[in-house]
Amino acid sequence: MRRGPAGGTVARLLMHGIGRLRLVAGGMARLEAEVLLARAARVRREWLMAHPEEVLRPGAARWYAAAVERRRTERVPVAYLTGEREFMGLRFAMRPGVFIPRPETEGLVERVEAWLRPRLPLSPRDIVVDACTGSGAIAVSLARRLRVRVLAIDLSADAVALARSNARRLGVGALVRVREGDGLPVPGGSSRVVAVVSNPPYVRAALWSRLAPDIRGHEPRRALTAGPDGLTVIRRLLRQAGTRVMPGGLVALEIAPGQRRCLLALLGRDPWTGGRVECDLAGRVRYALALRKAAQ
Repeated sequence: MRRGPAGGTVARLLMHGIGRLRLVAGGMARLEAEVLLARAARVRREWLMAHPEEVLRPGAARWYAAAVERRRTERVPVAYLTGEREFMGLRFAMRPGVFIPRPETEGLVERVEAWLRPRLPLSPRDIVVDACTGSGAIAVSLARRLRVRVLAIDLSADAVALARSNARRLGVGALVRVREGDGLPVPGGSSRVVAVVSNPPYVRAALWSRLAPDIRGHEPRRALTAGPDGLTVIRRLLRQAGTRVMPGGLVALEIAPGQRRCLLALLGRDPWTGGRVECDLAGRVRYALALRKAAQ
């Protein structure tokens, strides 16, 4: 491994990291170097900007240099190196083998929040279901922001353990229940599902080999790919949600940009109404939403 820069000031360490990461991260090299250095120093990124001449402890500088090299040579995602990921202003613990939440998914949370907020407070028997929860980012964010009860579900035992830990650590362990399973459960007792939200696998299987090395080399494939057209999980979720969601309830999904026409067709069938797709901040089709038709 190449040695780090002589002198462990914040400024020198950052320049070293940016130079080493440029070929891997391109325009994101500075951000990645800052995130790794902040983790090494156990400070916020803002502190680094305010203290460029501060000298880091040798142990922190060594951790940073090693992390930069793992990112550069092994393409390990930054979230796995730091053990955390920021989402909706919250710091979620992360671990290898669990899907890393993306900034685009914050738009999905914002849309569900906008729909739920005028309906608050929900009845004590009303729940939101977060399918394919991964680290619990969606479930915990909704529980924190709205104080609603959320049932989070994932196939992966590792994801379930991490989501449960994140819910407790971020103060909503009493609101977020995490369950290992596939698909949507039948509501038990008097529970009513007012909304189903999911960032499901939606990548076409044939595209797996074309994904970036840091994705296909480290993130769980079953959290990303879903059959020949990428819609296997989405179709199943919509079938199940059609009988689980209460009349007038919401289904909100993250989708791939190329799935717009298919999703509009699926959401144009009973029992759905008002089906639409919306774009993320980059102008790419990203979200599909619909309501279950009200009982006649």
